[in-house]
Amino acid sequence: SYDGPFTHEIVIDQGLATQLGVSVGGLVWASPRSAAGPAEVEGWYANATAFRVVGITEPYYLIPTAALAMFYLSELQSLTGSASPGADYASLLLIHLDPGASAAAAQSRLESRFPGLGFFTLADILGSIQSEINLYSVFGELVGATGLVVATLFTTTVLLMSVDDRRKEIAILRAIGYPRTTVGGYVVEESLLLSALGLAIGLPLAYLMGLGLNRFLSGFLSGLPTGFVFIRFDPSVAGLGLLMVLLLGL
Repeated sequence: SYDGPFTHEIVIDQGLATQLGVSVGGLVWASPRSAAGPAEVEGWYANATAFRVVGITEPYYLIPTAALAMFYLSELQSLTGSASPGADYASLLLIHLDPGASAAAAQSRLESRFPGLGFFTLADILGSIQSEINLYSVFGELVGATGLVVATLFTTTVLLMSVDDRRKEIAILRAIGYPRTTVGGYVVEESLLLSALGLAIGLPLAYLMGLGLNRFLSGFLSGLPTGFVFIRFDPSVAGLGLLMVLLLGL
């Protein structure tokens, strides 16, 4: 059995803290067995071990609905009666490296020393997440390309209708001596104004829709990492959009 020091400290996630109604500094009791009914609650408390909450974390984004509690491994094994070299029921260990240490090098050394275990670095986890996000990125690019094609067709159709309606005006301008370049400049100017109007309406609307979609998805998928957003507004992307609007106008 484990005979080392006990801290009696525990870290729980926000979901479990809400369920238990505790905050940092509060006490929770843990036991490997559960009470079968109200009559056994008093005996359960008598045999349970008290732990003080020293931290509350955000929900784990891979299992956002789980109620998680984190113990020191030695204390957890002693609590469950498995504190012996031949019985270790831990399924996940977090390894903190010294500042400046190479995670990839440490991963290689650990894998060679313990071939039966799997080791994952933060880069591996983020890479797995990125592969999932790439699916939505491709979908977003397809939607953007479709929108660009529709905008081009719409602008061209409106401009052609406008030119067709003003054939007499264009003929009069040509008859009184306006050169083709000047008349063409008027058409291009109208096209640019039409594109600018679409930009003035579409850009704020897209920004507001993006904020709303971020809020909806963040509420729908709890436990996301702090600062994670589904739609991020990049000034360089906005500049590219402005360039596309100008090209559409031309």
